[in-house]
Amino acid sequence: MYRNYLKVALRNIFRQGAYSMINIIGLTIGIASFLLIVLYVQYELSFDSSANDPETIYRVVEVQNHQGVGEQHVSFTPAPMKKTMVDNFPEILDGFRFASWGTFTVKAGNNYFHQEMTAYVDPSYFGMYGIDLLLGDTATALNDLHSVVLSEEAAIKMFGSAEDAINQLIAIRGEDGYKVTAVMADIPKNSHIRAKMLIPFETAESENPWMEGWGSNCTATYIRLKEGTDIAALEQKFADYIEEHFGEGEANNSFTLYLQAFKDIHLKSEHIKFDINFSRGSYNNVLIFSAIALLVLVIACINYINLSIARSVKRAREVGMRKVLGASRRNLAGQFLGESLLLSLASLIIALMLVELFVPLFNDMLGTYINISYSSNVLFLAVMPFIWLAVSLVSGSYPAFYLSAYQPAQVLKSGVAKNSSKGWLSKGLVIFQFSVSIVLIITILVVQSQMTFVRDRDPGFNYENVAGVPLYDFNNDQDLKQIAAEVGNSSDILDYSFAAGFNGASGNQSTLTINDSASSTIMMRIGSVDERYFNMMEIPLLKGRNFSSESSWDSHNSVIINQAAADFLGWKNPIGKQFDNYMSDSIPYMTVIGVVGDYNYYSMHNRIEPAAFLMIPDHYTDLLVRYHPQNHPKVKSYLEGAWERLFPGHPMNYMLIDDLVENMYITEINSLKLFQYFTLLSILISCMGLFGLTSLITEQRTKEVGIRKALGGSTSMITLLLVRNFMRLVIIAGVVAVPFGWMISKGFLDHFAYKINLGFQYFIFGLLIALLIAFLTVITKVLSVANSNPVDALRYE
Repeated sequence: MYRNYLKVALRNIFRQGAYSMINIIGLTIGIASFLLIVLYVQYELSFDSSANDPETIYRVVEVQNHQGVGEQHVSFTPAPMKKTMVDNFPEILDGFRFASWGTFTVKAGNNYFHQEMTAYVDPSYFGMYGIDLLLGDTATALNDLHSVVLSEEAAIKMFGSAEDAINQLIAIRGEDGYKVTAVMADIPKNSHIRAKMLIPFETAESENPWMEGWGSNCTATYIRLKEGTDIAALEQKFADYIEEHFGEGEANNSFTLYLQAFKDIHLKSEHIKFDINFSRGSYNNVLIFSAIALLVLVIACINYINLSIARSVKRAREVGMRKVLGASRRNLAGQFLGESLLLSLASLIIALMLVELFVPLFNDMLGTYINISYSSNVLFLAVMPFIWLAVSLVSGSYPAFYLSAYQPAQVLKSGVAKNSSKGWLSKGLVIFQFSVSIVLIITILVVQSQMTFVRDRDPGFNYENVAGVPLYDFNNDQDLKQIAAEVGNSSDILDYSFAAGFNGASGNQSTLTINDSASSTIMMRIGSVDERYFNMMEIPLLKGRNFSSESSWDSHNSVIINQAAADFLGWKNPIGKQFDNYMSDSIPYMTVIGVVGDYNYYSMHNRIEPAAFLMIPDHYTDLLVRYHPQNHPKVKSYLEGAWERLFPGHPMNYMLIDDLVENMYITEINSLKLFQYFTLLSILISCMGLFGLTSLITEQRTKEVGIRKALGGSTSMITLLLVRNFMRLVIIAGVVAVPFGWMISKGFLDHFAYKINLGFQYFIFGLLIALLIAFLTVITKVLSVANSNPVDALRYE
């Protein structure tokens, strides 16, 4: 019996080649999309899974509430916090600190390297984070202040192999005597904190005495709790802890602590303003893309159902004949389910091929490191047979029971089952399909408009045609003068400047005390720029004067604030106002000498906050140069040559500021790409379903069309009559889609401080686009029926 089912199923699949191909294409797209998103979600949820007992690890987060910036969550904490927490709270078993200070210059042998992902850590980092050493002992690897642990990748880069790196001496930031005591396995990409070179945390403390105090947040603090610890009860004890170590009055609304679960850090840290997180994800994105994947798969199954119902008119007599010859409803249902199983299996196999093909492109687009490993990915292997059976049952169940329920007498007489022409199920399914598509279209329109707004909105400074060169350790007075002389000799460089980051504000955030009767305080962004920066970046000077390199007073003692700071402080004339000088003990005050226009030194996710700019050369981190677009290759070549002349053997890093700014919005850019692709696939599958419904209704109305034409009905009138019903379905889908599109779009826009208005035009355009797509889908089939010969139409039944 089953062999017969297989033969009949294969015969029907090949006999209806076009129908089978449409079904296979639809199911293949749906399954491939679903599997890609499954891999993406699996990757996002796998972050930090290599840690030992991650359920017991937490990160300490500060909630600050200061004048000037309001409430902000910060994952940076004072260096003494880890030890004092372990000592004060019996619930805390252990902890480690992680301070990532960027890229360090390393000399190994006669070669220089820029080693990115350099971090200061406690020895307990190895055990808690699950770091395996290929060579060396975790118990002693970081015992000496001048010990260094390299990743395998860094060891190979510097010495050719991990074995050759052990016990070698290297120089870090110009200081000799660091010894490679261990080589660790490369930290997995799915880790929110990563490092390629580790230095003992105590080394940082010995080199920077200010770290021993409680007034500076410089490190991330992780703790391990006893199993079964009541987190809420522990957090309630933090108020007394804050007062003891930070001073009385701090344990209030201006400063609190809470614990963030280790497994939540990657996906649930969007609310944290300042964070050590090498790969911040989005839990909302995971939910949204999971829902999209499921919806695309469901749409593909709906497409199968619609096409099966559309084809039921032609198979009605087949069902009737089989029943007359003794086939039971169960036999017929089994046959139709068998066809569904075969089509789904073919689609799954093709979908797996597509997934293999598109995973590298998917990784490039999203910056992920997804790797299909059938031998080790048990979950993915388990998903595939589940998908096959689920798709087969969802797609094939209704057609199987629908077709097998035909009455033989009726279908053999007329070829059509009673009430089958109503097609309410098909219409409802098409409405669902287009509702999903319209929601995605609306979302794309909103996201695209917001990203265009971000790109076109004046950020308050001009970073186009500007390149940056990190200075690393070459920011002393002599190096800066030499670099300036070299850069100034190039006629292709229009202007240059030294600053703390391309935005001039990559320094820190600090509380400044105002020299007034109340000694008021304000939290401000502290940047460092030279006298050329504001002019080169086209930031207007609104009041006062600029810095002057010829004025010894301006270095450390003069300050320029932005308009946001002047407005917040209520200073109509800020020139001459003073702040306590936290940079110098000899001169008690910093004097305001100028006010510059507001500009987005953060991304547009954040509002412009009060900022203060100082002129402190040893805080400069980057050389910035402006060039004419046509001269860009010459400028880059000149800078490389100048760098080699000044610092032989030291590699130069070169970056375009446009790229850095774009990277601020990489999550939104990647999300937009995914939305575009999955929307296109959703529309494609939905159009297939609509085409199936068109075929169903037009075939069932062929005789009606013939009568209308015989009675003088025009082609245009009949076309309008048939198309109107389909357009009505899309309009209903639009009405259903609007509230969902509004919720998703608003949620996206809420992540920006500066954003577009969510007007009705996006919903109207979304509906119009869907109507146009639907019209183009059905018009060919409708016109073929409307233009048919009425004689042929009357012979149809």
